[in-house]
Amino acid sequence: MVATWADDTTRVLVLDEGQALVRFGAGSAGTAGPAGIHVAAGTAELVLVPPSVAPAGVRFLLGVDAAGIAYFGVMGPPGGLGATPVPPPGAAMPAPGAGVRPASLRQAGPQLGDRDAGLFTHAVALANWHARHTHCRGAGPRRSPPRRATPAAARWTAASTSPGSTRR
Repeated sequence: MVATWADDTTRVLVLDEGQALVRFGAGSAGTAGPAGIHVAAGTAELVLVPPSVAPAGVRFLLGVDAAGIAYFGVMGPPGGLGATPVPPPGAAMPAPGAGVRPASLRQAGPQLGDRDAGLFTHAVALANWHARHTHCRGAGPRRSPPRRATPAAARWTAASTSPGSTRR
């Protein structure tokens, strides 16, 4: 995992309270995304960053694509992306404007492509799991993110901080 994180091709999705930076298309002309990729009107793409600029926080592996690019999620510091509270379910939300801004999965999901919708969904699920499962169910002490460098440990596990515990 350390080598994968250090790889220049690795990309990171930074989360701020369940939101991520999303580049929304603009009008019929669209906008130019990274490396000149065109973002058509009515579509959106996640803003993925290299690990060197990702903030500190709980990291988790989201997957590796067919080209060998690894994708991680990071639970960044609250407010780090300038995100505002996510509206409650059922609340009316304005259509997103053009440009880059923090958005929730509910706001951006319908406009994201398959890869980005899958990455965003997986990242939010893992961030929520790590945020809500903070204590060991057996011994009760606080859990810490996994230290083992395995793909499974980077996803749905957290180690008990209880001395001598083998619980995950």
